[in-house]
Amino acid sequence: MKIVYSEKHLLHAPREEMDGKAGRFRPHMEVPERALGILASLRERRLGETVPPRQYALEVLTGVHDPGLIDFYRRILPAWEARTGKPGPVLPDVFALRGLDRRPEDPVRQVGYYCFDPQTPLLPGTWEAACEAAACAVTGADLLLEGDRLAYALCRPPGHHAGRDYYGGYCYLNNAALAARRFLARGRPAILDIDYHHGNGTQDIFYASGEVLFVSLHADPNSCYPCYSGYREERGTGEGRGCNLNFPLPPGTGEQAYREVLAQALEQIRAFHPDFLVVSLGVDTVQEDPVGGLRLPVESFPGLGGMIARLALPVLVVQEGGYSLRLSGPCVAGFLAGLSGR
Repeated sequence: MKIVYSEKHLLHAPREEMDGKAGRFRPHMEVPERALGILASLRERRLGETVPPRQYALEVLTGVHDPGLIDFYRRILPAWEARTGKPGPVLPDVFALRGLDRRPEDPVRQVGYYCFDPQTPLLPGTWEAACEAAACAVTGADLLLEGDRLAYALCRPPGHHAGRDYYGGYCYLNNAALAARRFLARGRPAILDIDYHHGNGTQDIFYASGEVLFVSLHADPNSCYPCYSGYREERGTGEGRGCNLNFPLPPGTGEQAYREVLAQALEQIRAFHPDFLVVSLGVDTVQEDPVGGLRLPVESFPGLGGMIARLALPVLVVQEGGYSLRLSGPCVAGFLAGLSGR
């Protein structure tokens, strides 16, 4: 197994975020130490060779994301500093609402048009780090297209909350969607999202597509972020009808119940007959994760990987969430060990 990793993720280092429940700022959860800890665990277990991402043209990004969003990312920091005298962080002070969603010409006023939450800052280095994370995922896809059966993209920042023309949830570019798009040239991809939070961006990108199956296990959005997406009745539209499957889970779901739902999800993937599988892996499902609410023990992750391995498909694992600096590394390592049969 090859591990695709770039040290450029260190360029994105947010310091604090708003805790809406507590009504105060707290240290940011999506920090460079997340990826560093995961990489250390993988190297300790000797799970694979670490390789750098390849370089890609900007057109790879616009195959999934709106060119206006990409242009915004490239222009916003200079415009922000010219307006405020500060290099960042760039955060919205007003959000577009339904019926109030016309995009203004001023890049500074576009922040609330493209960003849907106040926890996802743009900083010097964010754009470069996000591009490298995307390149990690696309490189992983190319490795599978070239004959590898398993690859792991250690993407940071994560991606599954980023839609075609919006960002949020710590995500700027949708790494898993970019990888799935790469596979479309050679076959049918399925995406299995097992992050604690629903991958609203991935769902939106492929909601009307019958070419990509999106299956997600996640916390019930009635009570958990992102709240407005991830309900069971969201099944896709048009040609994509039936190709979007959500499995919302009640708070406190434990290992046995989770495995039963995962087995159902895997049966739906088998019925789609995909040629490739992208796993959006979030390990914020572990029971001690500071932002999660499920009760999966660390020891359950090898078994979950083993269940997915029985699909006997080429698999690209793309890193999403996981915010326990102590447990995320062992969870990812265990999952990949189970997936690879080690």
